[in-house]
Amino acid sequence: MKKLAFVERYLTLWIFLAMFIGLMLGKFIPVLPTLINDYSIGTTNIPIAIGLILMMYPPLAKVNYAEMPLVFKGAKILWVSLLLNWVVGPLVEVPSLIILVNIALKLKKLFV
Repeated sequence: MKKLAFVERYLTLWIFLAMFIGLMLGKFIPVLPTLINDYSIGTTNIPIAIGLILMMYPPLAKVNYAEMPLVFKGAKILWVSLLLNWVVGPLVEVPSLIILVNIALKLKKLFV
């Protein structure tokens, strides 16, 4: 079995570290959110769009596009995947979201 690379092995740590750095930047440089919001075109925030593209590039670059036709040969597994992602997923997520929102609203009443 292939051993995970250093970055992949500690990915959770990097995510929490990035969140912490973002929170600290916002706290100690109060003008930063306004500065970032100034770089928008319509409703699109350019720094966030660039960050999302940079974040999505590595997984997309690892896709072996030459083998994509093989995916469509296994029609049964493809349909099962589509069904799970586009039907079952939302049917599970929506009730979960409703429950979590209700819990959050009840907690808000306790603290406000």
